[in-house]
Amino acid sequence: MPKLDGEWARCQADVQLGYLLADGGVSACQGADTNGPTATVNSAGKIDQVPIYVPLFNMKFHPSAVATKEDLLKFLALMQTYFDDYGGKHMQFNVVSKETLRESPSTSGGKS
Repeated sequence: MPKLDGEWARCQADVQLGYLLADGGVSACQGADTNGPTATVNSAGKIDQVPIYVPLFNMKFHPSAVATKEDLLKFLALMQTYFDDYGGKHMQFNVVSKETLRESPSTSGGKS
Protein backbone atom coordinates (compact mmCIF):
# COMPACT_ATOMS: atom_id res chain seq x y z
CA MET A 1 0.00 0.00 0.00
CA PRO A 2 1.16 3.58 -0.61
CA LYS A 3 2.45 5.82 2.13
CA LEU A 4 1.08 9.21 3.10
CA ASP A 5 3.81 11.87 2.90
CA GLY A 6 6.41 9.21 3.63
CA GLU A 7 4.80 8.41 6.97
CA TRP A 8 2.51 5.55 7.81
CA ALA A 9 -1.04 6.57 8.62
CA ARG A 10 -3.41 4.80 10.98
CA CYS A 11 -6.93 4.49 9.65
CA GLN A 12 -8.69 3.48 12.86
CA ALA A 13 -7.49 1.98 16.10
CA ASP A 14 -8.42 -1.58 15.12
CA VAL A 15 -7.13 -1.46 11.54
CA GLN A 16 -3.67 -2.68 10.65
CA LEU A 17 -1.06 0.08 10.73
CA GLY A 18 0.31 1.15 7.39
CA TYR A 19 -2.73 1.77 5.21
CA LEU A 20 -3.87 5.13 3.95
CA LEU A 21 -7.04 6.78 5.15
CA ALA A 22 -10.20 5.86 3.30
CA ASP A 23 -12.17 7.92 0.80
CA GLY A 24 -12.45 10.86 3.17
CA GLY A 25 -10.41 12.53 5.84
CA VAL A 26 -12.49 11.10 8.69
CA SER A 27 -14.30 8.25 6.91
CA ALA A 28 -13.87 4.67 8.03
CA CYS A 29 -11.48 2.49 6.06
CA GLN A 30 -13.14 0.05 3.72
CA GLY A 31 -14.43 -2.84 5.79
CA ALA A 32 -13.67 -1.14 9.12
CA ASP A 33 -17.18 0.15 9.76
CA THR A 34 -18.40 -3.15 11.19
CA ASN A 35 -20.29 -1.84 14.22
CA GLY A 36 -22.89 0.23 12.41
CA PRO A 37 -23.42 3.88 11.49
CA THR A 38 -23.70 5.16 15.07
CA ALA A 39 -20.33 3.68 16.01
CA THR A 40 -18.81 5.11 12.83
CA VAL A 41 -20.17 8.59 13.62
CA ASN A 42 -18.91 8.33 17.20
CA SER A 43 -15.45 7.34 15.96
CA ALA A 44 -15.31 10.13 13.37
CA GLY A 45 -16.53 12.61 15.96
CA LYS A 46 -13.53 11.91 18.17
CA ILE A 47 -11.09 13.08 15.49
CA ASP A 48 -9.80 16.64 15.93
CA GLN A 49 -10.97 18.20 12.67
CA VAL A 50 -9.33 21.58 13.19
CA PRO A 51 -6.01 20.64 11.51
CA ILE A 52 -7.77 18.73 8.70
CA TYR A 53 -8.28 21.05 5.74
CA VAL A 54 -11.06 18.97 4.17
CA PRO A 55 -12.58 16.62 6.77
CA LEU A 56 -14.67 14.54 4.37
CA PHE A 57 -16.91 11.97 6.01
CA ASN A 58 -18.53 9.59 3.56
CA MET A 59 -21.05 6.92 4.48
CA LYS A 60 -22.91 4.39 2.36
CA PHE A 61 -26.43 3.15 3.04
CA HIS A 62 -28.72 0.66 1.38
CA PRO A 63 -32.04 2.26 0.33
CA SER A 64 -33.87 0.05 2.83
CA ALA A 65 -32.04 1.88 5.65
CA VAL A 66 -33.97 5.07 4.90
CA ALA A 67 -37.25 3.65 3.62
CA THR A 68 -39.68 4.73 6.36
CA LYS A 69 -40.38 7.89 8.32
CA GLU A 70 -38.89 6.22 11.41
CA ASP A 71 -35.74 5.38 9.41
CA LEU A 72 -35.45 8.98 8.24
CA LEU A 73 -35.81 10.29 11.81
CA LYS A 74 -32.96 7.98 12.88
CA PHE A 75 -30.93 9.20 9.90
CA LEU A 76 -31.57 12.81 10.94
CA ALA A 77 -30.54 12.01 14.53
CA LEU A 78 -27.30 10.51 13.19
CA MET A 79 -26.53 13.73 11.33
CA GLN A 80 -27.47 15.89 14.31
CA THR A 81 -25.12 13.88 16.52
CA TYR A 82 -22.22 14.41 14.17
CA PHE A 83 -22.79 18.11 13.54
CA ASP A 84 -24.25 19.28 16.86
CA ASP A 85 -22.54 17.02 19.40
CA TYR A 86 -19.16 16.62 17.69
CA GLY A 87 -18.91 19.80 15.63
CA GLY A 88 -18.53 17.85 12.39
CA LYS A 89 -18.03 19.85 9.21
CA HIS A 90 -19.02 17.59 6.32
CA MET A 91 -21.01 14.42 5.66
CA GLN A 92 -21.78 12.80 2.34
CA PHE A 93 -24.18 9.92 1.93
CA ASN A 94 -24.47 7.45 -0.89
CA VAL A 95 -27.80 5.64 -0.79
CA VAL A 96 -27.68 2.90 -3.38
CA SER A 97 -27.91 -0.87 -3.55
CA LYS A 98 -25.16 -3.17 -4.78
CA GLU A 99 -27.52 -4.36 -7.51
CA THR A 100 -27.99 -0.82 -8.83
CA LEU A 101 -24.23 -0.26 -8.85
CA ARG A 102 -23.65 -3.49 -10.74
CA GLU A 103 -26.25 -2.48 -13.33
CA SER A 104 -24.91 1.05 -13.83
CA PRO A 105 -23.52 2.13 -17.21
CA SER A 106 -20.09 2.75 -15.71
CA THR A 107 -19.75 -0.96 -14.93
CA SER A 108 -21.03 -2.11 -18.32
CA GLY A 109 -18.53 -0.27 -20.47
CA GLY A 110 -20.76 2.78 -20.94
CA LYS A 111 -23.68 0.79 -22.33
CA SER A 112 -27.12 1.16 -20.74
